[in-house]
Amino acid sequence: MDISLVWDAVNGRADFAMDGATLATGDDLQTAVIISLFTDAVADPADFMPDDERLDPRGWWADTYEAPDQIGSKLWQAFWRVRNQDTLNWARDTATRALQWLIDDGVAASVEVIPSFYGKGGLALSIIITEPSGRTSPFRFAWGD
Repeated sequence: MDISLVWDAVNGRADFAMDGATLATGDDLQTAVIISLFTDAVADPADFMPDDERLDPRGWWADTYEAPDQIGSKLWQAFWRVRNQDTLNWARDTATRALQWLIDDGVAASVEVIPSFYGKGGLALSIIITEPSGRTSPFRFAWGD
């Protein structure tokens, strides 16, 4: 079992789940989804980013070893994009790519991502993961204003 991560919707970030004074374990699928979506994938030169942000292409440190499967997503770039349908499509595709490994590794039979805007500048993702057994697990993440 993995250490559990939980989504803190108020602050728009993940944190360790606690079981009293110790780290909680379990919720492996939720933890995998959080890591996959909210670990920053490294930016490509063609990605849309403000010039001052290009100095930090982000990325997870272990991806510098050019592993065949990099971890994370580029959802961190969402807030530089215009709030329109193209951005929602981009968010859906970005999240779906980040979660594709669940299907490739047989953890999930399918992944459905439904993005939406909320508030002045927030983004939300509703995700439904269908496991090979047919069991579905829904997740919802929202962050930003």
